[in-house]
Amino acid sequence: MTASSIMESTRALVPHVSVPARPVLSRGAAQALGVFSIALGLAELIAPRRLAQSFGLDGKETIVRAFGGREIAAGIAALAGFAAPAMWARVAVDVLDLAMLAGGRRRNRETARNISLAIAAVAGIAALDLCVAGLLSAPADARPRNGTWDFLTRWL
Repeated sequence: MTASSIMESTRALVPHVSVPARPVLSRGAAQALGVFSIALGLAELIAPRRLAQSFGLDGKETIVRAFGGREIAAGIAALAGFAAPAMWARVAVDVLDLAMLAGGRRRNRETARNISLAIAAVAGIAALDLCVAGLLSAPADARPRNGTWDFLTRWL
């Protein structure tokens, strides 16, 4: 018995799941992440000192403000129809954020818990950004036909 024959025999047991096509889902996710970017960027521009102190980055308020401007730019790009490049930019920026937070964690033991939570949050958002960027960049032939994904072929 081959893997393809097993897959064929189990296809009858698992129903086809009809969901919106990947481009619709990924564009919606990119727009939601764009709104999130703008909100986060505004927070970084409005209260850089408070954010810097919370994450052990005292004296780095200028960098926090710059990160805020960068977040707003990525959010606007995602909402303006440049979703794939904006999501890849967010992935790159998430790596910078993680590096900055890791540096703050080493310097300040008092805020290590806050920084650890922020690292976990940024890592989760980075994974989401990476998934959405990958979906938006997928070639057309990798997308489902007729908006229907077969449960087995989607995961295998």
